[in-house]
Amino acid sequence: MKATIIGAGITGLTLAWRLKEAGHDICLIEKAGRVGGVICSTTEGDFTFESGPSSGVFNNNCLADMFAALAPDIKPLMANKKAARRLILQGNNWEPLPSGIVSAIRTRLFTDKDKIRLLGEPWRKPGTDPDETLSDMVVRRMGKSFLTNAVDPFVSGIYAGNPDKLVTRFAMPKLYNLEHNYGSFIGGSIRKAKADKAAGIERRFTKEVFSATGGLQNIIDTLAEAVGHDNILCRCSDVSTRKESGTFTTTFVRDGMASAVTSDIVVVATNAPQIPDIVEQLPEPLRRSIDKMVYAPVIQVAVGYKRWMGKKLNAFGGLVPSSQNRNILGILFPSAIFGGRAPVGGAMLSVFMGGVRRPEMLDKSDTDIRNLVLDDIYSTLHENVEPDIFHIFRHRQAIPQYDITAGERFDLIEQTERSMPGLYIAGNIHNGIGLGDRVKQAYDYAERINANH
Repeated sequence: MKATIIGAGITGLTLAWRLKEAGHDICLIEKAGRVGGVICSTTEGDFTFESGPSSGVFNNNCLADMFAALAPDIKPLMANKKAARRLILQGNNWEPLPSGIVSAIRTRLFTDKDKIRLLGEPWRKPGTDPDETLSDMVVRRMGKSFLTNAVDPFVSGIYAGNPDKLVTRFAMPKLYNLEHNYGSFIGGSIRKAKADKAAGIERRFTKEVFSATGGLQNIIDTLAEAVGHDNILCRCSDVSTRKESGTFTTTFVRDGMASAVTSDIVVVATNAPQIPDIVEQLPEPLRRSIDKMVYAPVIQVAVGYKRWMGKKLNAFGGLVPSSQNRNILGILFPSAIFGGRAPVGGAMLSVFMGGVRRPEMLDKSDTDIRNLVLDDIYSTLHENVEPDIFHIFRHRQAIPQYDITAGERFDLIEQTERSMPGLYIAGNIHNGIGLGDRVKQAYDYAERINANH
């Protein structure tokens, strides 16, 4: 084989497809009995729900290229614009995040002092600490109430993390670059858009939230078909790879039989904790760095109602600031965001719990989780009937946290790839955690491999 790819999540699948399209012989190895990693959509009666990511953001040209190349088998299903509001929990009530000048003035989420302070944000000097945390940057530029009631719940929704620990230039590089390249968040956004337009940079993306008809699983299924099922080996255990005489030998056990594949290239696109066991010659500094990684554990609960009698779900969903001391991180409203997620008159909810602040939640019993979730649905959404479906999904290593240790790890990955030509380390260990980030990384690695091999 030209390339062996280990890990058939969205990154590995997309990369395998791109390399096959470029004419390379590829072998995609996966330990699970299915491809797609944490992405998995299920249809149960009139309900469709996700047990992993609920959506993506259409935030780069690579996503646009992927959908165009795989059309008409898949096409992005964009979020309902009528459900664009984001809600923040305050007590037992949901307060909408401001979406314009008038709502920004009227909102109770931010103090009057911070609203006035925000007017000076475009003229505030950039920070000097490259490892400044997201909390420190937001307080410095916008004020404490913006951190407490906007950024803190936003980070809980994206990273299930703690903004006191996440380093801005790693976790939110676009935000960091706005300040350091253009001087501010507000003015920088305007100036960057003008600079891109003047430079003739084409944007084929809309920054809208998207899924696919029938769920994100349709993207996975379409990519698997494009890769070719003969090129995919699932149910592979004891996977390891070693480079000798310029060639990689990857060994594994499948259905009780030991096997091996030789290739010029190996791409490891698994969760980071698996990498040291897979790459036999992984340098010790990178092994130690991976050992330091923190993953946020997350419980995702799919809750469906054939008849919804609670609060009107005319929003994207609601996030919970850590200051509220609730059992949940947030509730998304998939049936409001996308069509076909629940029967007419019903509702589909996706509730998140745990995160780096509440890792003990994953060890609670199903009964305890059910009671806690239904209590919060009742107290905040005013629905007290028993749901028609209720499924709990536990992800102990859900989301890597790009904290103070991330910079060293990113550098060590680059050093390792240079010192072992033909080895590539992909996946959410670096280059972002979102669906769009994963697709873009796969495109970038395919371009590098095509150029170097």
